[in-house]
Amino acid sequence: MYTPLNPGDISLSGDLFEGNFEEWQPRTIACLRSRDLERQVGPNAERCRIVTPADSKNAAHHIRLRTSEAMLRRVPDAHLEDAGKLFKSLKRLATPFRLFDLPPEIRNRVYEFTLGLWYRVHDNSAGGEDNYFSDEFDEDDEFKPWAGKYPPLLQVNSQIRHEASSIFYAATSFMIALPSNGTYGDIDREYIEKWSKDVVGSRLKHLHHVVLTISIEASITIKFSERRGVMCTFDWGTGDISEQGDDMLEEHTQAVESARKALGLSGEAIVMAILSGWGMWRKLREEIVDAAEMDSDDGWD
Repeated sequence: MYTPLNPGDISLSGDLFEGNFEEWQPRTIACLRSRDLERQVGPNAERCRIVTPADSKNAAHHIRLRTSEAMLRRVPDAHLEDAGKLFKSLKRLATPFRLFDLPPEIRNRVYEFTLGLWYRVHDNSAGGEDNYFSDEFDEDDEFKPWAGKYPPLLQVNSQIRHEASSIFYAATSFMIALPSNGTYGDIDREYIEKWSKDVVGSRLKHLHHVVLTISIEASITIKFSERRGVMCTFDWGTGDISEQGDDMLEEHTQAVESARKALGLSGEAIVMAILSGWGMWRKLREEIVDAAEMDSDDGWD
């Protein structure tokens, strides 16, 4: 393994990090030349050749002194004492990966692989922050929030946000909790409107899947597809939903789907289903809670 050496052994400054190889290379070769350790220099690092094994080891020593510890940790041990192999490894490792050099189709696959998860629409405004999502569960089964309106990948730059936002909203399942349901942190109707307008905005049409948590016992899954339109279904405590509750949900789904077709909407209809059914969600929650309390009482008899 490589042991850090004394930087005082070199006469020129400037460590190699990822991304600055083109600047670092001529200065490092000049350092080798000053010690008579460089015999042939071409436009590429691969053409830097050392005459003897001793010279190669000595040159590798000076190359390492001009390289950051982070870069050296990524170099294979077998290359650390060979100047030619070390130079080639450093050139490869110091060349940054450029996402936008990939074809658009490959970039879209990267976005799909990275962004297709469960996210919670989360109101943290009381804490003076502007967090709208949480990206994953941690080891304590709690969501870990991030700062800002968008997931970290969409905050890298405007081009990634432009390219990947539609994929994010289409591939993601969003969790929205009704007020006073006792789960995950409540948000109200006004906040959902704000989220849909200020955050999702024009990409609202790409929404495909929202889980509306109406109580600890139950949630409503609202989906949209071009083939089947809007679909609303019960999850979790479905056995506690009355026939009247089933009828209310079915009538609401049909009304939203009719309006969606008339207005030519797509994923926007999911938010329309949530907001237009606000009173109904409260009625269903009360019904579910009452049924759960009855079951609990029966269990003590």
